[in-house]
Amino acid sequence: GNADLRYANLGGTDLSRANLSRANLGGANLGGSRLHHTNLRNADLRWSVLTNVDGMSADFRGAGFLESNLSKGSFDSADFSESDLRRTVIIGASLLNVSFSEANLAMSDLSDSDASGASFNGANTYGTTIPR
Repeated sequence: GNADLRYANLGGTDLSRANLSRANLGGANLGGSRLHHTNLRNADLRWSVLTNVDGMSADFRGAGFLESNLSKGSFDSADFSESDLRRTVIIGASLLNVSFSEANLAMSDLSDSDASGASFNGANTYGTTIPR
């Protein structure tokens, strides 16, 4: 944990099962990366690009994603509990059985995403576009 990877270009990298808890990934490019079971708990991912990411069962609890782009990613069974996802773009993503419990999703866009089985218990969804 605690790695300083601000603005790093990690596009297409396999980071499965890596421990990146509390890492500073602000502004980083993780587009197309593989994040299976990756620990990103409390990581700083503000303004990051996570498009086309395969993040199955990744642990994003308490992570900060302010104004990040997670579009077209696959995050099935990932845990975004207590994460800051304000003004985040998550268009056309697979969010099956994802936990957004207690997350702040204010003003985020989840258009065209499949959130079947996802939990939004206690989440702030003010102004959020959530697929029906």
